[in-house]
Amino acid sequence: MAIFAPHPKPPEAVKFNFSKAQVLLVDGNSTSLSVLCQILSGFGFRRFIRCADVSKLEAIVRTQTVDLILIDPFGFGPTIYDWVYWLRHEQLGENSAVPVLFTCAHSSLDEIRRTKDCGADYVVAKPFSPAVLLERILWTARREGRGGFMTEHQALVTSHGSEMELW
Repeated sequence: MAIFAPHPKPPEAVKFNFSKAQVLLVDGNSTSLSVLCQILSGFGFRRFIRCADVSKLEAIVRTQTVDLILIDPFGFGPTIYDWVYWLRHEQLGENSAVPVLFTCAHSSLDEIRRTKDCGADYVVAKPFSPAVLLERILWTARREGRGGFMTEHQALVTSHGSEMELW
């Protein structure tokens, strides 16, 4: 007689509806911005603010609520790190606590340290797979104090069933 272990309970599915989340994309390369929009659209994001000029960022976060910021610092120099530091220390409500991910093709230890010191949440090394980017977006959004779209907008998160769906 064979004894079989009971089937493990399937993990609870989590559905993420990113369609209402607004993402600020900062990159000096228009092709990279387009590719990033396509990847994020595949996850269900629909609202993007594209910015290739660091001098316009302050006005954007003062006038619009964003739920996620993705930055490629290449070509911006120290200005982009100063901007993230300013964002974290300025009293902008939800925008001061929004998850910030840097995407870098060349991530030296000094750049990673600088990114951490300015207040960004994570560095995703390029080239990255869409799955890795999604994993980092979710991890960052769940961090204490960085609730962003995951905790502030309950309409964006539902869970039931036994599969993960992105829509």
